[in-house]
Amino acid sequence: LNRVSIGEPCSNQVQCPTSAICQAGVCACPENQSYVNGICQSACGENEVDVKGTCLPKVEIGEACEADEQCQGGSTCDGSVCACPPGEDKVDGVCVKKVKSRKPATCPIAGQMPYIDRQTNSAQYCEPSIRNACPRGYSCQFSETAQQNICCGSAGPETRPRFSKITEPGAPGPDPETETDTEAPGPTTTSVPEVCEKGSAYLMNGKPKLCTNSPCPSGYKCTFSRVSKNYYCCSAFTANHGCPSGVALLFPSTGTPVQCSNVGTGSCPAGYRCIRSTTTKRFQCCSTSDNAVRRPDPRNRVVTNNNNKKDSTTGPCPAGQVQVLRIVGERIVKKCESSCPAHQVAVRGICRDKYHADDPVSMNTLP
Repeated sequence: LNRVSIGEPCSNQVQCPTSAICQAGVCACPENQSYVNGICQSACGENEVDVKGTCLPKVEIGEACEADEQCQGGSTCDGSVCACPPGEDKVDGVCVKKVKSRKPATCPIAGQMPYIDRQTNSAQYCEPSIRNACPRGYSCQFSETAQQNICCGSAGPETRPRFSKITEPGAPGPDPETETDTEAPGPTTTSVPEVCEKGSAYLMNGKPKLCTNSPCPSGYKCTFSRVSKNYYCCSAFTANHGCPSGVALLFPSTGTPVQCSNVGTGSCPAGYRCIRSTTTKRFQCCSTSDNAVRRPDPRNRVVTNNNNKKDSTTGPCPAGQVQVLRIVGERIVKKCESSCPAHQVAVRGICRDKYHADDPVSMNTLP
């Protein structure tokens, strides 16, 4: 039999390339696999990118590359090295436009002046997320001329301190007798799923902040948006992990929400209910009240026996076996095995963490 390539007709699997199968008379890769470097293999990893069917590693600015898709931070593959476009420099891992020294930094609010750092003799830069980032009487504001956040305030020595709700959460509110509504609103965050696939976008004047020209503030990462085809500042995660109300129950090992079934009741521990996620659209366990983000408590683990009845002596598994909780596909699955994992001991036929072995076992049942 003649050897054939992917996509060509075949009569026997031995004709196809390594790991490929002869399906419906045509050589093809198995489901969820792609043809890379002459063999069928799983999709590219998190730190890789698919370039014309080949998985290539993502690389930072200044590192060796083969294609533009590999380059991060707004750079391109120029001469086999990821480099910033002309007129831009690398700053904190991203390409930013060169700041023209001739153009002085100005404050967005009329009558206010930048705070001049005595050591550098230039405007003091700041991070909006850091409390007390500016001297007394100054607040962290975004300068259009500097294209960065700088400390701004009134020039007079007797100026009343002005507080920014962004830079100083919990600071005293403005005095209605001295404050006016000319204070420019600071940057805020909100959920912008069209830009950030995960987390929320950092907004500047109501618009998601691009990180191709300036670095992201603390707590945000320069992330490529597949929808907008550009790089934006996105937070690492959302506080409620997709729960429309309350907070999500998370797996201790992965930090991902525990999924559940919306059919019947009891698929979530006490204090949680099964709700569809606003981000993944899957059903997950969300708290019934706005308490802090929680992870599964070993004392809340639930067990059932083969007769679906409570049993505190013989355990839920056949003789000689113990019940072990395993995470399979982001779900908690109960399995009967011959022994407990190294960090657990058997209590009434159920494997429990050693440091919780003396706690009472919850006998709530799941469907």
